[in-house]
Amino acid sequence: MNSLKTIKNTAAKKHWKKIGVTQHCGVNIFLPALRSKNTLSVGEFRDLIPMIDWCADLGLDIIQLLPINDSGLDKSPYNALSAFALNPAYLTLPKSDTPNQQAILKDLKKFKKGKYFNYIKNYELKHQYLKVHFDHLKSNNSELMKFIDETPWLIGYSYFKTLKVFRKWSSWQDWKEEPQKVMSLNDVPVRHKKSVLFHCYVQYLCHQQMINVSSYAESHNIMIKGDIPILISPESADVWLNRELFHLHYSSGAPPDQYSQKGQYWGFPTYNWKEHEKNILKWWTDRLRYAENFYDLYRIDHVVGLFRMWSIPRGEHSLNGHFVPSTRKEWMTQGEKVLKHFLKSSLMLPIAEDLGLVPKEIKECIRKLGIPGTKVPRWEKTTNGVFIDLQKYPSISMTTLSTHDSETFINWWQQYPEEAKFMAESLGWQYRMYLGKERNKTIIQLSHQSNSLFHINLLQDYFSLIPDFLWSGSRGERINIPGKVGIRNWLYRYKPTVEKIVSNASLNKLIKYTQ
Repeated sequence: MNSLKTIKNTAAKKHWKKIGVTQHCGVNIFLPALRSKNTLSVGEFRDLIPMIDWCADLGLDIIQLLPINDSGLDKSPYNALSAFALNPAYLTLPKSDTPNQQAILKDLKKFKKGKYFNYIKNYELKHQYLKVHFDHLKSNNSELMKFIDETPWLIGYSYFKTLKVFRKWSSWQDWKEEPQKVMSLNDVPVRHKKSVLFHCYVQYLCHQQMINVSSYAESHNIMIKGDIPILISPESADVWLNRELFHLHYSSGAPPDQYSQKGQYWGFPTYNWKEHEKNILKWWTDRLRYAENFYDLYRIDHVVGLFRMWSIPRGEHSLNGHFVPSTRKEWMTQGEKVLKHFLKSSLMLPIAEDLGLVPKEIKECIRKLGIPGTKVPRWEKTTNGVFIDLQKYPSISMTTLSTHDSETFINWWQQYPEEAKFMAESLGWQYRMYLGKERNKTIIQLSHQSNSLFHINLLQDYFSLIPDFLWSGSRGERINIPGKVGIRNWLYRYKPTVEKIVSNASLNKLIKYTQ
């Protein structure tokens, strides 16, 4: 295979050796959208176990997850409280029989049904349950103390979260009294020590459950692909503890383009690369090495931002932004250096999200390093607007029919008939708004058989083969509409239960057929 020779000469050659230079197929799962007979309210880490069995039976070898970091009361997984801590909303709760906890479990189960889940209620109720559980534990827990000793970021995060809860989730920038930052248990003020230990314990539970999932996946030859955003919330423990690493008076975003005439303002601080490059890279090393406990590969969201970021004075319009660094030569030097550092820090193979208006030289740099880019067929066109043959995609890439920020393929086909007509013509078809099962199978089969070495589709795109698995309504199976604070964003739930997914003979047969 020509790609094997190419990959052997890249900076990512060791990463590919671990993964295997061969065709890989998988499924992209939004974890909280899962629902099994054991699920209390939203999908939990352990709901991945039957999905691993399912993938193994179907010959799929990758499960991709959207970010699973603790995002506090924010439903968006891309707005995390920590670049390290996992989200306790996805914990399977430890057993306990106190009347208080039984009442909480009963309340949680009220939110198990419906097209959309209640993230905040689930988060708050699980917090209450775990608090009661922790209060009944023996004070001397050797496994917990060992976890604390071996996890450098844990005390800082747990103290920050203690303060956030204590101060009713207010912004740390509004705290009248600046709390002392602490990185060891001995430095925690006495009045907050129990709460800090509680949050450490919750992370211990999260860690153990995800380690079990990861180990189970490995034993079944399934790889877990994580999602590691390059930007971090200004309200995160990481920013509070390391604010010198960030430009807090600037926001990241995007300049006006064909997709957004006004540009985009994201609210995430930019990195202070110029003055603190060494410490920023160390923070990334720590972050990747912790993620390596759970993942074999990872998605780098907005990879172009590692080369250059649109930097906007905080609170101002995107039009007032500028690129940092300012020259193309500086972009390339910075981006290549950062990505090489990522590769040196971890054996997880990164897969770059390089969609949209990404300069050609940046895409070429990513590929030369051996890092796959992302190909979404509906957006892969020549300068003349002709759809590119999937067999002409570079092998060092991942093909996916949809993303969490887009419509599913079948919804795109129906909602954008003018574009879909051109794709139909490129396939030798006459466009019909109703795609139909046979053509739908063909589309999925084409995505599995593109020239890319990776083929990973949203679970919902496979559901389109089984109409009963789809919700009704114009929004279809969409997870998020970017650029809008939609009340339904990030609250989507899969219609079929985990049990129905894994046992549906028709779905299983069709997925096997499309490979």
